[in-house]
This record gives sequence, C-alpha cells and structure tokens, in this order.
Amino acid sequence: AFGVGIWSAATFLSSFAADYNSLLLCRAVVGVGEASYATVAPTLIADLFPVEVRTAWLSLYFVAVPLGSALGFIVGGTTSVFLGWRWAFRFTPILGIILTLILQIFMEEPARGQSDAAPTDYAAVPQTSLDVEDAPTTPGHDNPEYTAAAKRPPLMCGGFCADAKAIWETRSFLWSTLGLTSATFVLGALAQWSPTYLQRINCNRSQVGYLASAQEFSECKFHINLIFGLISCATGIGGTVLGAALSTKYSKPTNAADAVLCGVGLLLAAPAIFLALQFAPVS
Repeated sequence: AFGVGIWSAATFLSSFAADYNSLLLCRAVVGVGEASYATVAPTLIADLFPVEVRTAWLSLYFVAVPLGSALGFIVGGTTSVFLGWRWAFRFTPILGIILTLILQIFMEEPARGQSDAAPTDYAAVPQTSLDVEDAPTTPGHDNPEYTAAAKRPPLMCGGFCADAKAIWETRSFLWSTLGLTSATFVLGALAQWSPTYLQRINCNRSQVGYLASAQEFSECKFHINLIFGLISCATGIGGTVLGAALSTKYSKPTNAADAVLCGVGLLLAAPAIFLALQFAPVS
C-alpha cells in the first residue's frame, strides 16, 4: 500500500513539473514506488495460493502489466491531445489512491510460506543462513553435506552474505535474472520510444508530401498511440495467458519447460521487432 501511495503521489506531482530536472526527480520517485510493490506483490501471491494454482494467479497479476501499459498509451495519449500533457498525469493517481486505501483497509498480510507444502528430506541440506543457524533443530543431521555446511565458519557480513552466495550459486536463478534484465531493457526501450519513432516518421508529413499542420500532427499522434496501445493490450494479455497455460501444462519439477517457453517466446519476438522497425516508414 505504501509503494502504491508513493507511486500515485509522485505521478500526480509530475504534472506540476516546471522544468526537466523537477520532472526527472518525480519520475525517479515513481520508479521507487513501483519497485516497492512490483517486487513484493508476487511474494504475497505465492503465500496466498498453493503451488498447484499459483501460476494461474501470478499470470493474472502480470496481465496487469501489458493492460496497464496499453491503457496508459490510450488514455494518456488521448488526454494529452485534448487537455494537455499535464492532465495525463492527473487521472491515474486517483485510481492509485483508491487502491492504496483498499489495500490498507481490507488486505491482511499472509504468513510467510503458508501455502507451501511441508518440506521434504531434500530440504534438509542447508541452502541459506537460516538453515545453518537452525542446524540443532533441523531434520537431517546425519546428512554429511548438511553437517559440513553447518560447521563452516560464518562469513564476515553474516547471514546476508551467506544467502547471497547461495543465490549466486543457483545457476537457474542467475541466468533467469540476467535474461529477465535483458528482456526488460529491450521492452522498456520499445515501450518508451516506439510511439515516438512512429510519430516522427509518420506524422511530420502528410500523405501528399507537405508538412502536416498542428491539428493533423495531433490527430496522427492520437491514432498511433491508440493503435499501439490496442496492439500492446491484445498481445500482452494473450501472451501472458498463453504462457501461463503452457507452463501449467508442461512444467514439472524435473524439466526446464518454463525456461524453454521463455526462450522460444523471445526468439519468436526478435524477428517481429526487426520487421516492425523496417516496415514502420511505409506502413
């Protein structure tokens, strides 16, 4: 709730920016608020739902990303054309404040791991500092690997470094994080600059070749934002739902179906992005 509140307040203050520096500061605070709830929300969902249905509920949560982005292009673009760009930052914070109040009043934070299954024998080998510190009471003391790990001297920075080291040595997590970082880098660039790129090459001149008027330029920008938003909404929701369905069907603890699905999706997207940039000036 606090993160959504910070995000809403910073977005609203962006509409009063007097120069570039003040706008940059407000947008940076928006990123802080977004990061706070974007990282915590999936863990809350994981605690609320058992693993059998967790993917479906997580997919429903992540549908909000393309849907919200698409609505941002549509609503923000329309508002900026008819009321000015400042008003584009003044409508969404109202919804954010309402959601903040709803979360604060009605939502109770679940207990950590309340929906997870009981640990099995393989969990007896310590993977984090908590496991090592709990060695006297944790099952599996006769496991040589467990005993060796429990007797290791603690790191200088304590449990945090032990946890960080365990995470760093988990190759699936490491490569998944690097892959998601790279994909987010590309998606962020496309979301920020694709509409601007399309506007610059399609709205500066009319179809007959002369410079477009201010009214024609505004109408062109509106149509591009609308079409881009609708495409983002349809493909984002469709991809998220399809990916979740395929993951639920094929993913097992003994295979890498989730990683394969992500890789195939990115490989299919790459040529589509290339073709979109190539055909943008003519279509």
